Amino acid sequence: MAGVRLTIARLQMQASAFDKAIPVLRQLLADEPWLPQGVAMLAQAYTESGKTDSAIALLEEAVAVEPSFYETLASAYEKGSRWSEAARAYEQASLESPRDMALRTRWAFALLSIRTAPA
Repeated sequence: MAGVRLTIARLQMQASAFDKAIPVLRQLLADEPWLPQGVAMLAQAYTESGKTDSAIALLEEAVAVEPSFYETLASAYEKGSRWSEAARAYEQASLESPRDMALRTRWAFALLSIRTAPA
């Protein structure tokens, strides 16, 4: 059944029907908690439908179960201009993949994008 739901959600997302894919993916994750492909697709569907906060909440829970989601979480923080959180998530992702130079570059960009508060 998980395969059928993934296929339906994938087709809906290819048609840019992200709002239709969200309930399918949520039901999939209710039946198959933390299925990596389901989590990734739901986070993308949330983001593409303008629900970045929902994507972030999902990914914050997901990293506790599967640290490989740190990079996706960092990217979601970036979309929300939450640079400090993005930098921390990229740091965690870099611990998982220390030789990934593209990841380190994104981490550096997030660090450079942090605005300092006026004193």
